[in-house]
Amino acid sequence: MKAKEIIFKDYHGEEMVLAKMKSTKKWGLYSISTAMEIDDFSYEEVVSPKFDSLSFFGTEDRFQIVKQKDKYGILLLPYEIEDAEDRVNCKFDKIIHKNIDGEDFLLVKEGNKWGLIDCFEGFYIIDPIFDTPDEVPLIKMESWMVETFKLAKKN
Repeated sequence: MKAKEIIFKDYHGEEMVLAKMKSTKKWGLYSISTAMEIDDFSYEEVVSPKFDSLSFFGTEDRFQIVKQKDKYGILLLPYEIEDAEDRVNCKFDKIIHKNIDGEDFLLVKEGNKWGLIDCFEGFYIIDPIFDTPDEVPLIKMESWMVETFKLAKKN
């Protein structure tokens, strides 16, 4: 692993590494296995090094905000979602995460307007029509409502 910067962390009993690659200056996440010698280790890529910003998932986190080419997107927990990395769409100018009473809300800025997206599907619950994030109503979308809501938005 040819990294410019490495950050180690124990994650649920597993050694993890955030690494910023020398060649691309992009961050990736790796699972590390060490033998008796510190120089004797192997690693498995969890998230490929393609993000300008990436951090460790917290113990309760199911997603995180990532940055790529001055735009932001949502990376779902790769241990739960097999194609989490492929689902990232860094298209927002800014993302604000709010957790209220255990519910996650993602306020997104596109251009000069703010809206609300679904944390896991990425569709707009509220289109970006508001001037400030404080104006956007925080609407909880139950899982059973998602498909009906998406169909209604198409028509």
